[in-house]
Amino acid sequence: MSLGTLDELASSAERKSLSDRLEQLCSGQTDLFVYPVSDNVEKLAQNFYKQLRSKLQVRLDKVDIVPAQEESSKHYAHVDLNSIEHDDAREVGAEWLCLQALQELKIDEFLQSLGWVQDQVNTSLLHIISKAVYPSSELKTSQWISENTDVSDIIFNQHLNISRHQLYKSSLRLYAAKENIEQYLSTKTNELFDFQDKIILYDSMSFS
Repeated sequence: MSLGTLDELASSAERKSLSDRLEQLCSGQTDLFVYPVSDNVEKLAQNFYKQLRSKLQVRLDKVDIVPAQEESSKHYAHVDLNSIEHDDAREVGAEWLCLQALQELKIDEFLQSLGWVQDQVNTSLLHIISKAVYPSSELKTSQWISENTDVSDIIFNQHLNISRHQLYKSSLRLYAAKENIEQYLSTKTNELFDFQDKIILYDSMSFS
């Protein structure tokens, strides 16, 4: 359908706004971020939309025009967005980022080289990530893992409730390997970031 010369719209921005508004009207949907349009654009959009519906029988609840025989197989429903509810929502963004960093450092392979079994490695990764994202006591951390985060799912591929006793054991195991882990991280970060170790001596003696 020709829209004419659109002399009423002085700028290309208004023409783009008219195009976007027509698309919204035809699809029966609104964008997540709705920008206001001028009264002139809205009036034109409504007028063209009525003409379009009249000529092409565009339905409010679909964009594409389908043959009549295909229409019977399609079902549409309008949803009240205010009626949508969600539950059991969990965080995973910062946790996933920490996991990527640990995998880049190959911490899991190093812990396995110490003789740790996979479950011990996974629990340690979970503990390290939890301390980085939510630094708190083992009791609070176990509650956070149970109620707020999906960190266990990205490591164990399922949501698990990790007890504070499991976290205590993981802390002791990590602390026992502290020197080995520090030495490994020092070497690994030098390789990844091309660091060069330097020794700097400071003379802190005071002469009066």
